[in-house]
Amino acid sequence: MKKIPSSNNGLIYSGYKFNFSSKVFAAILVAMLLLIVAVTPLQASYQELEGDDIYISALEEEDEYLFEVRGNALFKTKDFEITGGEADFHSIREELEFRRNVIFSSEDIWVSADKLFYELAQERALFSGAARLKYQGMDATAEEVEHLGQEEMLYLTGGVEGVRNGEEFSAREVEINLAEEKINLKGQARILLPGGGE
Repeated sequence: MKKIPSSNNGLIYSGYKFNFSSKVFAAILVAMLLLIVAVTPLQASYQELEGDDIYISALEEEDEYLFEVRGNALFKTKDFEITGGEADFHSIREELEFRRNVIFSSEDIWVSADKLFYELAQERALFSGAARLKYQGMDATAEEVEHLGQEEMLYLTGGVEGVRNGEEFSAREVEINLAEEKINLKGQARILLPGGGE
């Protein structure tokens, strides 16, 4: 698997398939990647974009590119890592979409889902389809999990069920304040305490 470093703190693109091995083409490609990273405001936080194959398409606006990662997709920063079957990254809008067997992991939070849509500039991640969250002794499932990084909030919606420190719970929605470590169960909320009490 080839890795082409774009800068010290920028993206590393892996898994390219070339139809020919021209040194001139490789030099142009590296120059293009350096330019893309240079115009991306969040370049310092990007570390790696990787996969079996990565297809780069120029879009309508100048310096606007779509990166399509197919097979064993990986997006990695110093704070978190995302893996999945495939991913798309839009360079100007700074939007990342992962599909199939998606796993997000950071120091405190682990989420799996069928799909992830991540707005990098807003630090907003929306997980959908068989979403599962693990956080500080909590293991819960929901239709959707939303993570707002700037606000330090987690929202679980749609048939939430789970266990936390031996207590089973369910609700229509669960709101987690990460900064204050507070959990709020909303709508038909129910907790089954250890020993069978409610």
